[in-house]
Amino acid sequence: WFSPPGGTAVKGWFGKEVVLDLTVNPGAGTSPVMKTTYDYFNDTTPGWYDTRKLWRLDADPSAAAAGQLTWSDYTGYPEIRVTSGANSSGRPPSLTQYLFFRGLNADSGTNPGSNVVDTKGVARIDARWLRGRTREIRSFGTAFTAAGEVTATITDYFVATPAGITPGAINYVRPSFVDTYIAGT
Repeated sequence: WFSPPGGTAVKGWFGKEVVLDLTVNPGAGTSPVMKTTYDYFNDTTPGWYDTRKLWRLDADPSAAAAGQLTWSDYTGYPEIRVTSGANSSGRPPSLTQYLFFRGLNADSGTNPGSNVVDTKGVARIDARWLRGRTREIRSFGTAFTAAGEVTATITDYFVATPAGITPGAINYVRPSFVDTYIAGT
């Protein structure tokens, strides 16, 4: 549901497009063309095939009261793998994997009790106020495999609600612990 300027609320369809690749051509000179690709994953399935868990049920109380709840809250992909720097000079690309919080825990729809699990197997509640924040960033040398991993950074967050505010309505969020490790150590 959305309200056009000066209009009444109407039901509509919303779509999201993702960037699959980006090519930078510096033009004339000695710098090579550089390509960056983005691969989106949703529960280990390439995301453009499975979009079931990319949206959450709108939590707006006024929409609920008006009977206008829809799956209109886009939460994004939980995992994105970025390959950048591949070019004609033969330089190996950098490989980076990002794991995100999306705020799906306690969704009124299909995601009650949702967690984000990092590569060490630690589960954290996928709380709404952590949506869009990074849980883990991993860099790889030659391939997106455990053997190719070079470094990883896992972040935990501190969340506080100011006094006198309904818990969850407004939260102060900041990193509380950042653990960076080097593969093989």
